[in-house]
Amino acid sequence: MPPAAPAGGLPWRPVSRDIEQWFAEQQGREQRRADACRLKQWFATEAEARAHALMQRTQYGEQRHAYRCPVCDGWHLARARPDA
Repeated sequence: MPPAAPAGGLPWRPVSRDIEQWFAEQQGREQRRADACRLKQWFATEAEARAHALMQRTQYGEQRHAYRCPVCDGWHLARARPDA
């Protein structure tokens, strides 16, 4: 018989499957983010990314914005502002 729930707490239940599923989902998310990052053009600095964005705007009329990538710690360009 499982232990009683602590006073004011939730009833006890096994969570090992829930944790294993959560970790598997996290690994999948991280892998998808890494895969997406590899497909993007990488810039070492914000200045380099912004200069490239300006060049694209001048040559092609494309509005791009630089953002710091949490996966590779480099810089990429986005079509829209992240806060928009």
